[in-house]
Amino acid sequence: MAAHPRGPSILALLTAALLVGTVWGVSAQTPVPPERWGDHLTLEVWSIADRIIHGDEPVEDRLLREARYTISGMIYGFEFVYTPEYPARKVDRYFTLEPTGQIPWGDTRLHLRDLRDERTTLYGLIDYELSENDRIRLRSWRNSDVERAAGHGAAPLLDGLDGKIAAIEDAVHHALREHLRDRYFNRPREVTGTVVLREPPRIRTRSGMYEAQVLLYIHIRDVREYLAF
Repeated sequence: MAAHPRGPSILALLTAALLVGTVWGVSAQTPVPPERWGDHLTLEVWSIADRIIHGDEPVEDRLLREARYTISGMIYGFEFVYTPEYPARKVDRYFTLEPTGQIPWGDTRLHLRDLRDERTTLYGLIDYELSENDRIRLRSWRNSDVERAAGHGAAPLLDGLDGKIAAIEDAVHHALREHLRDRYFNRPREVTGTVVLREPPRIRTRSGMYEAQVLLYIHIRDVREYLAF
């Protein structure tokens, strides 16, 4: 993402906040139902047309970057390490989410099919041509005996695409936290495993924030308990 030599002015930030509360508050991202599974996967992503948020990065690049992140999360998933907060033991929350694999940047199988402008929001329809290995991975997650979970999260709108991804990852954390609370009476010391996006996240803007909802497949690899208080 392009860097600014100086941060935006107070006037610019106030103007952005005003727009967030009016026009941008109606932006929403609804997944295009992917074929299950044909020779390609299609989704629609959006980006607010504002240089205060996105700098000089071309809209096509940020739409493709987001689609790459999402589709990689559906095919490969993410490895996570999670330590729930435990105030009585003076343990802070620890949560990391790392891609298990990623579509290479510049892969010609990922391309922008259509771009349309609606007021202050740009929408891109993006296709990804699935390989045989991609289709096998997608089918294996849907046919395997794994848990399912849902969660929601939020992050600042002014963080641009990084904020949108942070909202998705916050939603993944929320889904994991609620999933574990339902299954473990005692708070675990550390949990590791894999999560996969069951479908593209639903994302909207409200009150200066990205709000994301995710549906996940969860595979818990290991749960470490506290030995004693």
